Amino acid sequence: MDAQSVRQAFAWAFGWSLLLFFSTLTALWNGFLACLSLVLKDCDRAPQRLPHDPRFLFIDAEKELAGLDKLPAVPPIPEGAVDTIAVAGCANLIMYSLGAAYALQRAPNFKECTERQGFRVSGASSGTLVALPMALGLDCAA
Repeated sequence: MDAQSVRQAFAWAFGWSLLLFFSTLTALWNGFLACLSLVLKDCDRAPQRLPHDPRFLFIDAEKELAGLDKLPAVPPIPEGAVDTIAVAGCANLIMYSLGAAYALQRAPNFKECTERQGFRVSGASSGTLVALPMALGLDCAA
């Protein structure tokens, strides 16, 4: 048997032993969780309902988005901290990305940051739908 085939046999045996080891650990962990679930009683892990309606935003009588003035104030962007904003694409999280973009736009010094030389906004996939209004200077909440 030459050295190459010994290395391949060792790699094959090592790979299968790792698979067996971690499969065993996973089975033991799942068994532990199953036993623990028999001992611990179920409880409602959902947060308690708020005593008031938490919705700030709503559509008013003129069919416009209202309630943005009730949102908390956004602190200024640290000077020189941001020269590029990149938005990742995830269609399920685009509403959160739009909210973060709107919060950045509400920063007191956002306009000065965007006017600085070399400032870029980019996005991938659905992130382009968030990056586009920011790059064009449009309001992300509109």
